[in-house]
Amino acid sequence: MSVAFSSDLTEGRQTLPGYTSFGWLNEGDNVSVTATFSERVTVDNSSGPNPTLTLVVGSDNRTATYMSHDNATLVFEYTIQAQETDSRGISIPQHALDNNSSTIRDVALNYANLAHSAVGDNDEYIVDTTPPTVSSVAINSATNKQYSFVNADDVVEMKVTFSEPPISAVIIVDNASAATLTLVVGSTNRTATYASGSGTVVSSVGSDNASLYFRYTIKATNTLGENDDDGISIVANALALNSGKIRDAAGNIATDLTHDEVDHNSSYKVDTIPPAVTTFEMDDIEIKTGEIATVTLEFSEPICAVSSECAIVFTAGAIDNASGILPTMSSSQDNDNKTNWTGTFTPYELTEVDINRLSLSTDYTDLAGNRGPATQTAIYVLDTKPPSVVSFAMSDRTLRRTDNATVELVFSEPVIGFDSDEDITIPNLDQAPLHHVDNNTPSGTWLSAMSSS
Repeated sequence: MSVAFSSDLTEGRQTLPGYTSFGWLNEGDNVSVTATFSERVTVDNSSGPNPTLTLVVGSDNRTATYMSHDNATLVFEYTIQAQETDSRGISIPQHALDNNSSTIRDVALNYANLAHSAVGDNDEYIVDTTPPTVSSVAINSATNKQYSFVNADDVVEMKVTFSEPPISAVIIVDNASAATLTLVVGSTNRTATYASGSGTVVSSVGSDNASLYFRYTIKATNTLGENDDDGISIVANALALNSGKIRDAAGNIATDLTHDEVDHNSSYKVDTIPPAVTTFEMDDIEIKTGEIATVTLEFSEPICAVSSECAIVFTAGAIDNASGILPTMSSSQDNDNKTNWTGTFTPYELTEVDINRLSLSTDYTDLAGNRGPATQTAIYVLDTKPPSVVSFAMSDRTLRRTDNATVELVFSEPVIGFDSDEDITIPNLDQAPLHHVDNNTPSGTWLSAMSSS
């Protein structure tokens, strides 16, 4: 003999699209079970009650009553009662058929062997007679979050978990897209819209209960009220169905969707304000051969410096170094508090440029991912190129006694430390000191009168 559930005879069993292997029963639904023998049998209850068959709903034994039989098959039925629950499905214990003082025999009047194997939890016959309620509300995730911050265009997802353990589902009835959930950014209420979860069956043992998901997109940079140093919070009773309803897979309609307020979540702080540059300077703006300059860069808030935490990491590569090299910028502050940066600028050799600036690009962000502005240092002058002699000539190269000649020495640029008595030697001539052509405006041209001796 074998026993089995009969889906054809069961009344009220519900399924969900895409999950037809599961079935749910509610209060008042009738479960039909068949007991099939190896041959035709008859049931004689003239001297006693009808036979029964034991089912297990949850952890409680329930009695299915005899309804009819056809040849070798007996049909039993059990009506689901209020408050019954079996999230894994009804089962049938071993040897559950009891003739209950009646007799079951074949046509030769041989008594039937009522032994049979157990039927395990059957998830086509899950029992749920309790309306769903809200178990918890929480922030579930956010796109592009870094250092516990989100910023403009990041999407924050909230999860509403219900009192429906696996195997179960919750369904928004009538216009799911109208369902909303209210969260708080700073001190301003914001509305998250329904995203997913309705009609999705959770089936794995140990997985979360059935849940709905709502999403909110952080508004544009500098939007009034769209900043929260403490973290996003969720108001009490935040779920609004806007004329819709929520039911579970068995058809129970939720009547109590209340829940407590969710306090500020410091893992989801909001910052849509870009960082500002408060200082960008060099300690030397007239750089000569052998000199270097310290570059100081200070921001209004910490800047991202760790690649494992940030999409864009600030490096010296964000600074264009006119006429020199700036290999690194560093900060001794903690990774989440790097506002002050310094580096060493080394000029190119043999270079002379009067107008130079260090230029900071926008390739850096604050901890939330907001890009900062581009900016420049003040102008600095760089001269690491030695002066050269443009010309060195005498007005007369054939001198006789008492003759005089003018010596002209022209440099490529003004020079300092030049002494004609020490730096120029002309044999057999009396040499007067060289002087600037225009003492008021130093130039690269020097003159002297020389006479023969």
